[in-house]
Order: sequence, then structure tokens, then C-alpha cells
Amino acid sequence: MYAFELSTSTGNAEQLAALDSLEMLPETISCRHEKYDHAWTSLIHVAKKNPAARELLVELSCRGYSIFGAPAKGTRLVHESSLGMYWPELKDGRYSVAEGGVVYSLTEPRRGGTPHALLVVFSAVNPVPFTQSLNRHFTQNWPGLEKSIVDHAAVLRVSDLGGIVGSFYLPTVFKEENISLVQNLITKIRQQLGLGREDVVLYGASKGGTGALLHALHGRYSCVSVDPIVTNDRRETPRKDSYFINTRIFPKTRDEIFKEAVKSFVDGNDEKPSCVFSVITSTNSAEYLSVAALVGSELGDFANLFVSDNPRIKSHADVAPKTAALAMGLMNLTLAKVPVGPGETVLIP
Repeated sequence: MYAFELSTSTGNAEQLAALDSLEMLPETISCRHEKYDHAWTSLIHVAKKNPAARELLVELSCRGYSIFGAPAKGTRLVHESSLGMYWPELKDGRYSVAEGGVVYSLTEPRRGGTPHALLVVFSAVNPVPFTQSLNRHFTQNWPGLEKSIVDHAAVLRVSDLGGIVGSFYLPTVFKEENISLVQNLITKIRQQLGLGREDVVLYGASKGGTGALLHALHGRYSCVSVDPIVTNDRRETPRKDSYFINTRIFPKTRDEIFKEAVKSFVDGNDEKPSCVFSVITSTNSAEYLSVAALVGSELGDFANLFVSDNPRIKSHADVAPKTAALAMGLMNLTLAKVPVGPGETVLIP
């Protein structure tokens, strides 16, 4: 295991240069650092308080490393190429690995037999965002979902490797081809199941909503996206940017990525496509204005925008749980090919 010693005063440029000089990057890195008040403190927690630690964590992420442990004297990180040796669910076969290292799981339809639809689920941020577990990159949101959707649909869950709490399914410095790799996985699975694009629905909330909407645009799939994060605005400082969005990890902003994706989608359609984008947000969410501008204005006739003014929604984090029934209804309607628009803005209580 390669050793680092976090320097919070002089910086870590020399140690990073030494790492880069190696013929091959090590499988794992052990980084010694102060633990503060808790034994479980990892480099992520230190990075929230210390600029040098934040810079080091970002640089290690840009080289393909993810935290997988917080022992007594610091933090352990593993390179993406070696995840199979350290991620229990990969070791025991519960998860699979596709081209380019995309980790996923596939569940057959509840009624068995040949699937007639495919629901692709993109993960939100883990309920414990800075957990040392590698499962922060593959949160099993809505664990009972497979029992609640139409029984003729298979479910493909896609991990979100990269970044600190995930890559948001976007290109990163380490993996600029991230979008095409996820698209390739969806294509491979739907073709393996004998399904067309019209049989596929993408779903996600928050970070997962970002992935669902972006990949629906790229793949021309229908989606149900709940309060996606489509802008870098409001995250200008480290204190506001707890998920490391405005860092070198991401070569482009979310604003740039979605602008390009929308333009490509609209310009690439001579005829109105069969896919429908159903996007849920709330006037009480900080994401509302950016989501409404993107979906309501730029996507226009291709999307339905559902806006909740439920008083129980106090912030972005409340949108998914407080609109779950609507999201499930939209998923099932779309999977069953019941028409749901598009071109509507619907206000819901």
C-alpha cells in the first residue's frame, strides 16, 4: 500500500509528483492525517475544513482513487481498476462490471419470463454522503421499487463511480468518456433483452435525476427525473460545494453539459421523438428556477414539468420523498406506454 502523509501547511505537490512518477499507479493508497473528534473521520471530513486536504482529495480523485476505509491513522483509497478486490458486492457477484468499469445490477421482471420494458435507475447521493463505504457510489435508492413497478419490466441499476460522492454520471478528468460508457451499458442490456428505445425508461432523483435526464437526452429515452441538479450556480465556495461540484474533477460545468445535450437532442430530431421527459420539481427547492428554465423553456414540447407547492417540501432534499407517489405513477404509466404528454406544465399540490 502506497503511503501519503497529509500536509495541511506546505501542501502536497511533491507527494503527488512522486505518485505520478511511478510506472504504474498503486492499487491502494494509505493517507495519514489527523482524526479530529471521531475515529471514523476520513479525508472527506478533513477536506471540508482544510483547503490542503480538499486539494489533495480532488487530485487523488482525478487520478481514479476512491475512499474505501478510515482506519485508526487516516484514510485508505483504492484505484478504480482494483475495485473488484475491495468492494464486497463485486467480490461476491452481487454487482457486475461492464465495459470501462461501470458497475451495475440487473433484476429480472417480477413475473418472470421475457421482459417487455426496462427501468434504468440512477443513484442519488447516499443518505450518509461521506461514508467511507464504496456503496456511496451505488446507493440502492427505493429498495422496494422492483416490487412496485409493472411486473413485466426488468430493472437495471447503474452505479456512479468517480468524484467524491459520485460523478453525477457526468464526464470527469479521470473518465471523460463517462457518458458514452453509461450509454453503452444501457444499449447492451436493452439489446440483450430484445428491447427497443421506446421500451426503456430512466429514473433518478437529485444526483440520480441529473443522470436520468442527461442520459435520456443523449439516448433519446423517456425518463422520470426528480429535481435534477443541472447547474453549478450557488456552489461557488467550498462551504457551499459540499459535493465537490465546482472542482477540477469536472472539466465542464453542469450548465455547459446540459446546454450541449439539449441542443444536440433538439437539432437531431427532424421528427418529434417518441420519448417523453417527465421532470418533477418544487417551488420550495433551490433547484426550481434552473430546472424550470431548462425543462420548461429549452425542452419545450419534449417534456412535462410537474411543479409541487406542497408545504411539507422545505428544500431540495424533500422533493423526492414528498413526490414519490407521483414519480411511481409516471414510471408505471411510461413503462406501460400510456400517453403522458409531452408539452405540459402541471402544478400539483
